[in-house]
Amino acid sequence: MRKTLFLITTIIVFIVANFVTADVLEVDPANPLDSYISLGEWETPGDLEGYTQKGTIGTLTVANGTISGTVNGDDPWIRKDYGVDAGRFNLPVGSVIDIRIKYDADASLTNDPGNFGYYYFNDGTWHAIPFITGAQIQIDGQFHVYRLTTSIDNNFTWIVRVDMFSAGMSGQSFEIDYIRASLPAMFDPVYEVGKVFASVNSLADWNTPGDIENWSLSGIDLDEVAGGYLTATNHGDGNITKNNTAGLPAIDLGSSDNKIMQIRMRNTGADTGKQMYYGTSVTPGISGARSLQFKSGTLNADGSFHVYQFDMKNQSAWAGTLETLRFDPASIDPAYIEIDYIHVGTIIPEPATFGLLSLFGLAFLRRK
Repeated sequence: MRKTLFLITTIIVFIVANFVTADVLEVDPANPLDSYISLGEWETPGDLEGYTQKGTIGTLTVANGTISGTVNGDDPWIRKDYGVDAGRFNLPVGSVIDIRIKYDADASLTNDPGNFGYYYFNDGTWHAIPFITGAQIQIDGQFHVYRLTTSIDNNFTWIVRVDMFSAGMSGQSFEIDYIRASLPAMFDPVYEVGKVFASVNSLADWNTPGDIENWSLSGIDLDEVAGGYLTATNHGDGNITKNNTAGLPAIDLGSSDNKIMQIRMRNTGADTGKQMYYGTSVTPGISGARSLQFKSGTLNADGSFHVYQFDMKNQSAWAGTLETLRFDPASIDPAYIEIDYIHVGTIIPEPATFGLLSLFGLAFLRRK
């Protein structure tokens, strides 16, 4: 019995660890990002993925899944321009940036008064996101992950820039494995290997032809409910809303099972924004203080289905039970929309991962 309890405890700790997120600057955080958008992976040899460098870095090389270069002057950096009209994203408070990078093993870095930093460009100004000082840079010649939590609220990011050092460190080399961002609102998120989104509560599926499932439409003309989709035409600031009196599940927002809202839909229109509002038993009603959004202009409306994910883990108002949900699917008139589902769930290891844990447990017990 004691062995069984030990095994169960081990598995629980393993699972719970996957839900812990850092809200401070960290070096080599214990837990990887469950879901993220990629700002650079460099898996294709020779493909810079749109990044350029300041002249104080020699030729950039992409090989073996990394991008590397050698510093030959002051203030070296690499950057990527996302453009004004497409590909931008927001960095609201609580956004997390992970950079996995390796420096030369050189003790002189500990005396460098400079920093390693991440910047974004908006409104003609460079904005810095928290630094790691030269003394904090790991100089053992091994890869390390530097995690930076932003304090920026709802700004477009047009250009991503990473500064390796602020002072000239001629002859120093660096190698970056990846740059990733975990945001409260993500478009087509990528999951860590071995993890998937698991829906626990369905708020809308529209699987019955003609059944709108008691959702109210405002500023949106309903076309039909058929084939498992709600199809409609948005006019300006349209929205769909449902509350408990109309049958919205009063889910427990404190449960780790109910921290992620995921919506699958497609739409047409050159300039669309999406926003989700919610009211709870603690803070009822709809308010801008209880919302997450993709700003207009940050998404590509290509007419294909995409997944929009709203991470509620760090939303202090996401407490009590859910009473009202409002989703604004677009910001232009007209915009044709087709919504597949709205689910609330969490990110868990894939079933195969659970199977491996079970096999490990059986083997452990048999050996004992």
